[in-house]
Amino acid sequence: MKKIILIVIGVAVLAIAGAAYMTDMFGFNATEEKNTVDVRPFKYVPVPSVIVTFTKGSTVRYVQVVIQLQSRDEESITLLTDNVALIQSVMLLEIGEFDFAELQTSAGKLAMMELLEVKIREIFNGHEELELEKVVLTGFVVQ
Repeated sequence: MKKIILIVIGVAVLAIAGAAYMTDMFGFNATEEKNTVDVRPFKYVPVPSVIVTFTKGSTVRYVQVVIQLQSRDEESITLLTDNVALIQSVMLLEIGEFDFAELQTSAGKLAMMELLEVKIREIFNGHEELELEKVVLTGFVVQ
């Protein structure tokens, strides 16, 4: 009878230990902090349109690009707003490096947006408090 009680207690201890291990292993631990979701609303900084000229032989083509900068942080909104002219300058230089035909494709537009985001972040590299969520393409005209 004592052996049975000892076996039952041993199995119970192992079951409890196994349950505790599995709980930690699969993230069911109630004491763990949950990831917080940022509930601040998005705000957008409009950047005036940029027109880039592309010349191929005697043909002149134009691309007009309009973007907005998405953030949730008021200080970042102010920083971006105060430097719109610098952002436009970077846009002019970087968009001009693309191939005109490439910009007419979805992949080309996505590559342009990714590059602009990287370059805008580089402008503010010293400002670690900058919270730029993403660069949003709001206008694109080819002529």
